[in-house]
Amino acid sequence: MSRRKICVIGAGVIGVSTAARIQDTIPGVDVTIVAEKFSPYTTSDGSGGFWEPHVLADTPIENQLEWSKETFEHINSLIGTAHARDAGVNYVSGYSLHKSYQEDPFWKDIVFGFRHLSERELQLYPGHSHGWFHTSLIANCRTYIPWLMAQFRRKGGSVIKRKVQRIEE
Repeated sequence: MSRRKICVIGAGVIGVSTAARIQDTIPGVDVTIVAEKFSPYTTSDGSGGFWEPHVLADTPIENQLEWSKETFEHINSLIGTAHARDAGVNYVSGYSLHKSYQEDPFWKDIVFGFRHLSERELQLYPGHSHGWFHTSLIANCRTYIPWLMAQFRRKGGSVIKRKVQRIEE
């Protein structure tokens, strides 16, 4: 019986994460990443990797909440392990500032220590009348992608450097 084969197009953080997740969740599958560019030459390599989801158009909020929580828990599970430094993951705390009132984000119960800013804190930022503080996660993509790609390859994943013109390829 031949093994099932799955191809993931793209080698940025989403592509490599997807390929690695497929390996971890579908037994007996061969996963190949096909991409024109690999780290450090992907768009993801230029991103900050700060975890804070945003509403995705018509995607049901329940799905967004589930996916966001799963991602947060995955990155959080790496922090404090021997892999954290190599993966480039850590905690980051800070303010989200707004010029007018904003509804609490759908992910407020996922992050650590979510709270609204006090009047005293808001005085530090003239022109902002609302905001919140929380601790989230950050993944340095220039470190995280190569680390994740190494994990992917170690588990038998393969890569093909090639520009894909059409999905049918």
